[in-house]
Amino acid sequence: MKFSKGIGFEFNNFKPQPIFELIQKTAPEVRGIIKDEEMVKTFNMGWGFAVVVDETNEGTVTDSFEKSGVEAERIGKVTSSGKIVVLYKGKKLELR
Repeated sequence: MKFSKGIGFEFNNFKPQPIFELIQKTAPEVRGIIKDEEMVKTFNMGWGFAVVVDETNEGTVTDSFEKSGVEAERIGKVTSSGKIVVLYKGKKLELR
């Protein structure tokens, strides 16, 4: 699979399920601290499936999913940074 150099993604509408906060909160009781970056990389924080579409088609695609009974929402945007960035808990996390 080929990826275009310089293409990145910014997750700017990030709402993880409560279970992930519970995992992170209780981790010190069993093994230690799990940093926010590791939570995002390891657990994917509940982002099941993503579709990248041109923003002019966003409404059409979202409506199509919802008509099929699938909840859909915009979770971010493609950038030219070449990096994956997650806005989480008021912080900007850069995944490597």
